[in-house]
Amino acid sequence: MTAPVREINVVVTNQAGVHARPASAIIMTVAASDSTVKITNSDTGRESDGESTMGLLSLLATMGTRLRIRATGEDADEVLAALTALFESGFGED
Repeated sequence: MTAPVREINVVVTNQAGVHARPASAIIMTVAASDSTVKITNSDTGRESDGESTMGLLSLLATMGTRLRIRATGEDADEVLAALTALFESGFGED
């Protein structure tokens, strides 16, 4: 049986964008799941694994950047809901 694939779009809302602390929060959220997560900068097409600090930083996701997050796995909906909450909260920075 094929694992479910789910996808969402988010906008970076915190002023500092995705820097080391938000990247760490993303990584911890993804690592706690059983899903594989890929994050793509919708403006540049650059893609990162959801568990790669350097990859996430290389997305150059500043405030206002649109990101596409794709999760594959049995808990894809749950990990996407958790990631949505992080982005909507501005990672607790604003």
